[in-house]
Amino acid sequence: MLQAWARGKHRDRREYEDEIVSAVFGPLQYFPWDTVTTWLCGFDRRLGSPSRYTGCEVILWPNLATNGRCEPDILFNLRTANSKRVILMIEAKWNSPQGTDQLSSQFKTVSARHGSDIEILHVYLTRRSESMFEMLGETQPARGHRLVNLTWMQAFGGHDASFISSGLEAWHKDVVAFLSRLGESPFRGFGAMRLWSTPSAPARFFSSDIEWRLDQERATHPPKFFNAT
Repeated sequence: MLQAWARGKHRDRREYEDEIVSAVFGPLQYFPWDTVTTWLCGFDRRLGSPSRYTGCEVILWPNLATNGRCEPDILFNLRTANSKRVILMIEAKWNSPQGTDQLSSQFKTVSARHGSDIEILHVYLTRRSESMFEMLGETQPARGHRLVNLTWMQAFGGHDASFISSGLEAWHKDVVAFLSRLGESPFRGFGAMRLWSTPSAPARFFSSDIEWRLDQERATHPPKFFNAT
């Protein structure tokens, strides 16, 4: 949560959304760019192969607006071998509602700033799946707005292990455990859980159960994609 505190994002105990974003995504700023890119290509398959990229910058809460504020939670600025840039924006929600036209505003702002020289991918990360109407409301989608909704468990619980390099294995396991502690677990009832605990230690879970449940989550609730043309 270092980044959230450093940016003055800490709030009272009822509002931990920024701290959650910082805890999950902040460590990626300290890993080599190619390690991050490999993981990112598994997170969003629209990016294609990791070999396509020659660099990756991770930015938390960048202000995209020339005047005022327009801050997606996370922005990945990727460079390709042919010098083309790819921007992946993530707007992450935990309990807070979406701001008015928030997703459309983010896309339009970065498009106006960079023009057609870049490829823009947009992810809306939520605790529960949302329809396109829930994401965009009455707002007409902008041309070229490539938007996908992922739940936290789809994004991290069902991540293809082949895209997780050795440098990120510990981080990824900690993220899954962290989300489980916050209630975002693939489990669907106490009967399905194999727990053990002692008076001096909290309950823990077995990874084999988790992996099976994650597969079920992925199959039952596939991510929702939207491409405006």
